[in-house]
Amino acid sequence: NTALAAYAVNGNADWMFKARAYGKVPPALPGDSISLIAYTGGSKYTGTCIVEKVRLTCNIATGAPLVWDIECGGNSALVRASSTAITDAAAPIIVSAAPCLFKWAGSTLNNVQQYTLELSKALKTYAPGGSIIQRISSGIVTAGFTIDQMEGDVTAALVEGDTQIALFYVDATTYWSMTYGVIESSEQNVQIETGEIVPLRYTGTFSGWKTVTGAGVRGAILKPGGATFW
Repeated sequence: NTALAAYAVNGNADWMFKARAYGKVPPALPGDSISLIAYTGGSKYTGTCIVEKVRLTCNIATGAPLVWDIECGGNSALVRASSTAITDAAAPIIVSAAPCLFKWAGSTLNNVQQYTLELSKALKTYAPGGSIIQRISSGIVTAGFTIDQMEGDVTAALVEGDTQIALFYVDATTYWSMTYGVIESSEQNVQIETGEIVPLRYTGTFSGWKTVTGAGVRGAILKPGGATFW
C-alpha cells in the first residue's frame, strides 16, 4: 500500500509449552501427548500438547541436580481459567549429578565435567478447518549430545567420525544407552594468558545404524533400566 505500513491479519491460533523437570527420566518423552494443566497461582492454562524435544543436563563438576528441559507443541485450543491450588501428585525426586559419568565404546572418559543429551521427534503442523494449529509427531527420532572434558593431551582425544556405543550415566550404575553415537566435532579453547585448565568439548549425534563387516547393524536408544525409546 502507499501508506508504507504493514496490514496485520489474524491467522490460525498456535501455542507452545516449555517446562523444566528433575530426575533420571523426564515425565514425558518426544512423541508423547500431554493433557496440560499449567498452574500459575490463582489461574491455569489447559490444553493438549505433544512433546517435541527433551534435553538432559548433567553437571558432574558441580553436582547439580539432573535437569530436563522439555519443549512441546500445542495440539488443541489453549484454555485460560481460574483455578484452586494444585499440588504435586508425588514428592519430586532430586538426583545429584556428582556420581555420574560417561562411557564411550565401553571405557569411562576421564575428567568429564558435564554432558548433555537431547532427544527429539519432529512435529508436523496442520490446521483442520482453520483457526487452530494442530500437530502430529513424524515419528522420526533424532538425538545429539555434548561432552565437556578437561583434557590437554590432543593425542588422547576422541576421533571425529568415530561411531560407538555411548552411555550417559544418571547415577553410579544406571544409564541412557545410545547405539550408536557419532563424534561430529571437538573443540579446545586454550587460555594461555590466564593459565586455565585446558577444556575439550565434543559434539555428537545419533546414528540408528552402523556398518559392521559390510552389513548394516541397527542400533537403539535405551532408557535407564533397559526399556526402549527407539
